[in-house]
Amino acid sequence: MPAVTRGELPKYKSIFLNIENDEISMFASSKDEPVNVTFDTKKIRNITIQPTSARRIFRNVETEEILIEFSETPRIPVQKFITAEEAAETGIYPTLVIGKKACGKEFIIYKKLLSKFAERNNISFSDLTQTQEIEEMTAS
Repeated sequence: MPAVTRGELPKYKSIFLNIENDEISMFASSKDEPVNVTFDTKKIRNITIQPTSARRIFRNVETEEILIEFSETPRIPVQKFITAEEAAETGIYPTLVIGKKACGKEFIIYKKLLSKFAERNNISFSDLTQTQEIEEMTAS
């Protein structure tokens, strides 16, 4: 199982998301075994898209990632299951980090679909990559 820090859930090598009107299903592959899970919409706290950097061979490159924060750990294999009560007490919520590379060409589509999904289901959504692009344009 991949290494996990704080409330972060395992990272997967490749991920396929199926985003419907009221549910998100994920199929992911890792070193150990494939994971197939449907997330409970009521347990999703917020969805954030943020810029990040990743190490590629000899340099860092700018990229993006999707963060899905849950009120308690979804039903996927993890080292430590965090209940809703523990999360509320500690302020550390389980977070699924989905890198752009793991999604491949579908990443841009996932961003749009997650935005609509969050709006439909009253889930907090923020796209920090758009904010950064606007700031760069106004600074020029």
